[in-house]
Amino acid sequence: MGRGLIVLLIVSVLLNIFGVGFISGRMLDHEPRRAPEVMRSGGHTSPFRMMRHAEELPPEKRDAFRDVIKAGLPSARENHETVRRLQGELSELFASDELDRAAISAKMTEIRSEQARQREVFDIILVEAMATLSAEERRLMIKAANERREKFREHRGRKRHHERESD
Repeated sequence: MGRGLIVLLIVSVLLNIFGVGFISGRMLDHEPRRAPEVMRSGGHTSPFRMMRHAEELPPEKRDAFRDVIKAGLPSARENHETVRRLQGELSELFASDELDRAAISAKMTEIRSEQARQREVFDIILVEAMATLSAEERRLMIKAANERREKFREHRGRKRHHERESD
């Protein structure tokens, strides 16, 4: 493999790791910096994203749903911090004088493993929160999530169309 290809591969991996860290950080953030329909992080299956859709629920159900998610926050934050620490360690490996490919590969494997655990934590939190709702309430939450996602896609499509027209 040529030197240029190796550099591109390293840059690509670093950008991917940064992207995952950024997305994870946004998902764990207390207050969104953008309107929910414009946010790009999380999915409609993210428990933290689903908290926004809980507005559609009756107050007592909304509170119970959010309480379950809030109870899972410490675990999610701890996992997030572990991923960030591992990403920092990977950056140090890349910055060292001698490029230790085996150590870098092992660190990347460790990061992927921790990210899989992070996804598992999110899934468990979501399932526990959804278990507090009736079938009709779950359908309502899913409908709200789908509507927000569609609204975002429409907004994004108009924005891209407008940008093309201005070029």
